[in-house]
Amino acid sequence: MGSMLPRRALLVGVCTVLAACGGNNNNNGGVIQINGTERIGWDQPAADTSELSTLRYRIWVDGVSNDASDASCSNPAGANGFPCTSALPHMPGGAHTLELSAYVDGYPALESARSTALRVNVTAQTVAFQVPRISASLLTTADGVQLRQEVIAQGLTDITDLAFTGDGRVLVSERIGRVRLIVGGQLQPEPAATLADVDTSGGGGLLSIAVDPAFAETRFTYGVYTTPRGTQLVRFVEANGRLVNPAVLMSDIPYRTANPAASLRFGPDRKLYLALDDGGDPGRVGDLGSYSGKVLRLNADGTTPSDQAGGTPVYLLNVNAPHGMAWGPDRETLWVADAGDGRTALLDVARSPGRQQRAVPITRYALPSGATPVGLVTYAGNPLPTLRGNLLVAIGEPPEILRLRLDGSNPSTVVATERLPTDLNGPLRAIGVSPEGTIYLASPDAVVEFQLVLPTPGGTSGPTALRFPG
Repeated sequence: MGSMLPRRALLVGVCTVLAACGGNNNNNGGVIQINGTERIGWDQPAADTSELSTLRYRIWVDGVSNDASDASCSNPAGANGFPCTSALPHMPGGAHTLELSAYVDGYPALESARSTALRVNVTAQTVAFQVPRISASLLTTADGVQLRQEVIAQGLTDITDLAFTGDGRVLVSERIGRVRLIVGGQLQPEPAATLADVDTSGGGGLLSIAVDPAFAETRFTYGVYTTPRGTQLVRFVEANGRLVNPAVLMSDIPYRTANPAASLRFGPDRKLYLALDDGGDPGRVGDLGSYSGKVLRLNADGTTPSDQAGGTPVYLLNVNAPHGMAWGPDRETLWVADAGDGRTALLDVARSPGRQQRAVPITRYALPSGATPVGLVTYAGNPLPTLRGNLLVAIGEPPEILRLRLDGSNPSTVVATERLPTDLNGPLRAIGVSPEGTIYLASPDAVVEFQLVLPTPGGTSGPTALRFPG
């Protein structure tokens, strides 16, 4: 085993029958050049081999945890602990930061602090290997909030959206026109509603759902979906877990023939907001005579509010492919996740300057290259105070949450961003926050919730002095 250098790393390429020793393994300015086939080593403090056998390890790559599933330690211990090694997680080419932590087997909350960081640069790899999944469904934010992912429903079909009734139940929309109900963490076997005239061609179908903020009194639930004639807005009445008495509020609105988009949400003013795509014609987005490419503001019965400008429900223009809406912490600034024109996805930010006026665009933020939004929420719950007031954007692939911290004095300004990878099988399809403050995500066939991992008294000694052994 190579000697350990305090707070530094020693790298020697390790050849096996699967890996070629092609890297130069140079340390340039504290950044170690690797090809990704090496093993990482550390010294693990433990009283004896019995205690050592209870420990498991996580390798953190740029703040994202990965199980060190093949970690092994040898005996005897040296002055700084038992020498241990593990294969590296898969890393794309470029610069990365590595850290390690240890936790007690079966008690993942009993986790050590992370080790001193090691900076590496991954060059071209010469061998194919299995890409591990993110560790134990644990998501950790930059400010130390740990959330554990728990699957609460699976076996669904092409999920498109989530909504919450306020009494603990979760509604899940499926593209094929069904609305499913989760009660007490259990998916109910029968759909709450099934739409007979839904058209799923080209990626259409039931695209979004919303629940009346006065649901306890009205029992109203809403859906927007594509039919052979156009986009349609429907209202249901909930009765004993079923959505009945469908009433069509709007219909025959043109939609894109490829990947139609729409979003449905209630605003802080308790009005219903409906965002519609451009109908396949970008020229419609600025045309007041068309609902395509607009955000509409409606009463709960689908009529136009009396304080709406011009007697039309058009509230915001110039939207191409809306995949979510949320209001900032000031409850006045509207954010729209727009997949855009197919080249750049955007976050549109707008605010109404007063009554009898439409929303005025303030700014647009371009999302990272390749990032397509599928939903967004503003976190306003109590369980996670460090996230309060943050905008959470769900990105389809890779499945991750883009966390946006907003300026407290200017809520249309983003002051910091953070990318939070998730452990879902498949792309993200929806994000939601319950009235109790629980964050939910959906893949095409499953719904997960994130529970806060509370600190546990006591702790575990962490790995020391990361290095590459030889």
